Amino acid sequence: MLPRFLAFTNATKSFRLGLIFLCSFTFLPSCSSTLAIISDPPGADVFLSQSPSLKTGSSLGQTPTELKMSDLPLDRGGYIIIEKPGYLRETILISESAMGTTKTEIDIRLTQGARDGEKASTLLELLATAQTQVHMGKLDLAHSTVDRSLAIDPYFVRGLAFKAAVYFMEKKYKESEEYYKKTLALDPNYSEASRMLARIDTAQKEATP
Repeated sequence: MLPRFLAFTNATKSFRLGLIFLCSFTFLPSCSSTLAIISDPPGADVFLSQSPSLKTGSSLGQTPTELKMSDLPLDRGGYIIIEKPGYLRETILISESAMGTTKTEIDIRLTQGARDGEKASTLLELLATAQTQVHMGKLDLAHSTVDRSLAIDPYFVRGLAFKAAVYFMEKKYKESEEYYKKTLALDPNYSEASRMLARIDTAQKEATP
């Protein structure tokens, strides 16, 4: 799951938000800069907003969809908001750095159910803030922010997976592994956590003399 971390290639950036932030790699050639948005399940409404706190913004259609970056007012970045009845709303930061890539892909698994409205809003806003902090390179601050969300809800799967992803970025593989395992304990179908555990195992082996 980017929020849910960012994955980088020379031509493509892929956001896989089963947490949010993203640690998967996609190599997809393209002749123009595009934004692909995919959700599981499909048929979610997609909006573009300049603020993560807005419930809606400019409609971009429904998932799956692929759009030209040139058609979007994203010169200074913005937020993609994904909504589907019966699922928690997802907010993903699109930074200015994504504008120059050949293809940016958002691939997110929606979480079924609904928390208390005020509580859910607080959790998602904290997660969006932590995403922004990671983009700014403030990883310690991002840890503190996501810890605030976990203090509100220790079973917040996206928060656990996000923290694991930040640890992975810091190459703190033991801590990352711990939080991905916590994620899977709460949601055994969280495929991104399983993939990341395999990557951690590979990274640890490569780091061993």
